[in-house]
Amino acid sequence: MDRAFTPGRNEIEPLIELLAVVERDAAKDIAAALVRAGESAAKIALAKWSSAKPPLRARLIELVGRRAQRDPAPIWQATLMTAAADTDLATARKAIVMLGKLGHYQRLPSELEALLVGRYASAPSALQRAIIETLGKKGSERALQFVQSQGDRVEGAQGSEDRRVRSRAALMLQRAHKISESRISLNTSLPHSMRIALECRAGLGRLLAQELQSLAQRGHRFDDRVEFDYQGTIDSLLAARTALHIAVPIALPRTQLPIEQRVVEALKDERLQATLAAWTDGTPRFRVSWSAGGHRRGVTWALAKLVSEQVPQLLNDPNAACWECRIEDQGAHPHIALIPKLVTDPRFAYRKADVPAASHPTIAAALALQAAPNPDDIVWDPFVGSGQELVEVAQRCTVRALHGSDVDPRALRAAALNIEAAQVPQVQLQLADARSVRIANVSLIISNPPMGRRVARDGALLGLLDDFLINAHRNLRTGGRIVWLSPAAEHTAKSAARLGFAVERLEAVDLGGFSAELQLLRR
Repeated sequence: MDRAFTPGRNEIEPLIELLAVVERDAAKDIAAALVRAGESAAKIALAKWSSAKPPLRARLIELVGRRAQRDPAPIWQATLMTAAADTDLATARKAIVMLGKLGHYQRLPSELEALLVGRYASAPSALQRAIIETLGKKGSERALQFVQSQGDRVEGAQGSEDRRVRSRAALMLQRAHKISESRISLNTSLPHSMRIALECRAGLGRLLAQELQSLAQRGHRFDDRVEFDYQGTIDSLLAARTALHIAVPIALPRTQLPIEQRVVEALKDERLQATLAAWTDGTPRFRVSWSAGGHRRGVTWALAKLVSEQVPQLLNDPNAACWECRIEDQGAHPHIALIPKLVTDPRFAYRKADVPAASHPTIAAALALQAAPNPDDIVWDPFVGSGQELVEVAQRCTVRALHGSDVDPRALRAAALNIEAAQVPQVQLQLADARSVRIANVSLIISNPPMGRRVARDGALLGLLDDFLINAHRNLRTGGRIVWLSPAAEHTAKSAARLGFAVERLEAVDLGGFSAELQLLRR
């Protein structure tokens, strides 16, 4: 069956009849098509399931469950609750599994929880696992006590799987019923000095170190971060506008233990515990990420279990985490990095609108830092996008004038919203082409121009950049400068030199999967 096939109204009942006789794999394809048919198919399934015989009975209740995931109408949930008590074990199991997937209520109704608990003792192992999984996702504190009280009835692989399901259910219930909420505390100082890493886009380490020095904070500089000992608040660290993340790095023990045990040993570090406690209001909750990519779910679950047993003051809770625990177990210096997750970054709260290919705000901040604006500057961003470079210039200095131009009206609307939110006065925005617009007496051009990967896909990017440089040379007064990211570093450096610019080629900067060179051109 074509995976994109959506049956019409007259095709639904014949497909349901077919669903009663086909093998499991074919049934999955038919069920998927019926789900795509929407409410009309679900209503027919609902009307037929109570009189249907196995295996159609379980297959129809799955259609009802799929509809219940999309539609909060009580009839779908009520039918699943009825089916959870069905004498056909396959139907009951399917209904119980689907109830665990519904997001329309936070907890199971007490009568349904009691039904599941009561049915557990006499149920076969597959149905028991479904009951435990659903209790783990939607159960009450009583469900947690029930799950924890269950022992093994079977040995071998099946018993091992039962223990795994119970362990996960208990962890989910422990997360759900932790009383205290968790959020990052911005204004609490650490009780002791701690090694901190301010991370940035690769290539911006020099500028971040320069910014920290201006904030009276020196550290050890790398290409993508600056590390230093610190005893202050998160709020003070956020004065560094070029920083991407705040991280608390802890080395992993160099042992032959499994990675989850090594991570737990690192999390036991007393100074780390005190840091997390100081910078968190409530229980420090974290989610795990892997720097090498992937979810590694088995290892992550094993880690969550060990944390609950050995570091109970922390809680692995990916749904309500205020910390990210990034595990970097590859390379010469394996470590974990605990990163506070801010609901809103106060540095860039002015971002009310965005456009495709707009700068990341820390990139815009880095360009403004490199530009070093002064009160006499007349500033122009020829590819203004969402206006972040102009806002970041204004954050550093009150200049004589700010100008932005773009050929896209949507960009100008976004820039206007962000500039207004940032309360930057007297910015001149205009719909104009960077290759021809005239702006008098410009002393600073700052921009993150089109990169060719997301825009300007017609092959004319190099010509666009060349024509812009010609017009920039016309508009810039003597002694003026351009600070920009070039997507064609060799080409633009040569073009600028031919026009008479003094060219300083600085770092290659990671823009998220590709790089561009930071260049300073002086007229």
